[in-house]
Amino acid sequence: MKMSKKIYGKAIINNEEMEELTEEENILLEYYITKNKPKDKNTTKQYGVEVVKLTNAETRPEKEEFNNIFNCKKEANDVLKLLVANKVTPIGLGDVLENFVKIY
Repeated sequence: MKMSKKIYGKAIINNEEMEELTEEENILLEYYITKNKPKDKNTTKQYGVEVVKLTNAETRPEKEEFNNIFNCKKEANDVLKLLVANKVTPIGLGDVLENFVKIY
């Protein structure tokens, strides 16, 4: 299986939105759509999402991804739109996806 990913969008969290941050600190969130290119043509759930959190205080990014959870690109794009608008971090991604799947 070959996996590819493409940037969907970005969001920034600053000290006005999160009191723990200093004026110099920001959190950059990057959102990706992932696609699995399976060898088996019967695989239906090919799309997933990834969230990456980057800060100027940390050297390594924090990330979380869930692959092969959507049947089509539109479903993945719908959840990515929600993630970007609400500035969901990697730690909250699983909970949001769990709720999204119940609604969808």
